[in-house]
Amino acid sequence: LERRAEETVQVRAELVGEPAAGARSGAVVVRPAWVEISGPESQVRGVGEVIAQVSLDGHARTFEDHVPVLSPDPLVQVQPGRVIVEVTMHEPELELPVESLQPPVERGLQHESPT
Repeated sequence: LERRAEETVQVRAELVGEPAAGARSGAVVVRPAWVEISGPESQVRGVGEVIAQVSLDGHARTFEDHVPVLSPDPLVQVQPGRVIVEVTMHEPELELPVESLQPPVERGLQHESPT
């Protein structure tokens, strides 16, 4: 039997999917940022990080999600098994037409200058 090993490794958020039209992702925060992995020594040693996948599908505003942490191997356990990932989203910028600064002229009315 192989010896068991334990390590503390960092969790990296992997963003997948497409955000709402024009939106883009910004800062990402994972809580907790570190988790414990355990399992056969040959499978645990050398693991530098684990992944938590977060779907951006349809998101336009900042959100958080509780997602599972993906184990690097079926024989490796991860604790805690879920993390909270907060993704800052930048909403699409609206491009508004530049309107004339001239006052609108109403049909049939003429403006007179005060004297």
